[in-house]
Amino acid sequence: MAQNKGQTFPVLDNPDAVYTADDEAALSRQLKRSWAAAGVFAGVTAAALMPTIAPRIQWATMLVTVTLGGLGIFLWGMKVTPVLAYRRHMREIHTGLSRSVVGRLARVNDGQITFREGIDCYPFVVNVGAADDPKDERLLYWDAQKPMPEWQIGDMLNITAHGNDVIALSVRHGDGVLS
Repeated sequence: MAQNKGQTFPVLDNPDAVYTADDEAALSRQLKRSWAAAGVFAGVTAAALMPTIAPRIQWATMLVTVTLGGLGIFLWGMKVTPVLAYRRHMREIHTGLSRSVVGRLARVNDGQITFREGIDCYPFVVNVGAADDPKDERLLYWDAQKPMPEWQIGDMLNITAHGNDVIALSVRHGDGVLS
């Protein structure tokens, strides 16, 4: 792995890597926008509370606090938390142990998205041993924010995975062509 200047996590040296330096830069921009929006919301909340606190209008203070507090919790959960979860995911896949798996693509659950550790993923199964032996099947996850690879059932896959998350992939189609 190589550490690029100004990055918060290293970028894989593997040319088949799923995540690139551009992904980290886009994530950083999205996180800055989320923090800026949270700051603006906090400012609006403070500005809305000031006219109710100074003259001690208790019912208005409670109304503004409950309304903007609920909205703040909703926005935090819908806008900021997913970005923080993706940043945690990106950091973990680059700092933890990874392993290589070579196997044949057995199943892909097209259109089925699994929510795992705050990240949307597509599950798929690779058989790493004898064909059609369920003992040799491995469940792996493809990041739903990345375009799906051009693979077909039966293609040989060379996968680098962190846990069950794919971080690098090369596909050898049934005709032997590597993509």
